[in-house]
Amino acid sequence: MKFDLPLDHADFWLFDFDQLKHIKPELEHYLSSQESIKLKQFKDKNAATTFFYSKSITRFLLGKYLNRKPQDIKIHKKEHGKPEIVNNCGLHFNVSHSAGFICFIFSPVTCGIDIENLQRVVDYEQIIKRFFSTTEIQSWKNNFCGSKSLAFFRGWTRKEAFLKATGDGITGLSKFDISFEPCIKQAIISNKDQFANKGNWFFHEFLSEPDYICSLVLKKIDLPVIKRKFNFFPSPLSE
Repeated sequence: MKFDLPLDHADFWLFDFDQLKHIKPELEHYLSSQESIKLKQFKDKNAATTFFYSKSITRFLLGKYLNRKPQDIKIHKKEHGKPEIVNNCGLHFNVSHSAGFICFIFSPVTCGIDIENLQRVVDYEQIIKRFFSTTEIQSWKNNFCGSKSLAFFRGWTRKEAFLKATGDGITGLSKFDISFEPCIKQAIISNKDQFANKGNWFFHEFLSEPDYICSLVLKKIDLPVIKRKFNFFPSPLSE
């Protein structure tokens, strides 16, 4: 079964690690030889599990979109670690994970995604003070909406998703300001040296599963985002 390429929309996928356990033996065949070697080098079990599902499900989905063997698809990383398909055929993707969940965005335009567990214990005040501008701090305070956690992670996931989309990583943290206001598509409120091209990025938000928030961003075009669900049960992945 082949998936249609997302040409006029973006596809959003969310998976629970627990639901993938029974197909783990098959997923192992989808890793590249280099990924299989790296997997064996992990000493931390949780890190190994996250790496395994991140790489194998990425390849499984790409294989379905591109109609190719997952293990043969060539993926390279840019300077700050952003993954890209070699000769991507117009397909862009990004991946994020938190605790036992992993999510993906596939799009015809540059994209980024980030997911966080709202129950994760963090020192909001210290993180805000260290990584966010005075404009962003005020936006956070203006949008508590009864939940400091939800307001904080809304802004945090937007910031992370955008930096993953641009490929700049942490080096771009101070180059733009993000809004914490809920339900807005254009969430970049200011930028330095035109780094963000603030009118050309469109944000979407999913409150996924209990206690998770996911933000994704698309470049230039406000495409519809479709939440996809692939029924792994009971059919094997090879079908």
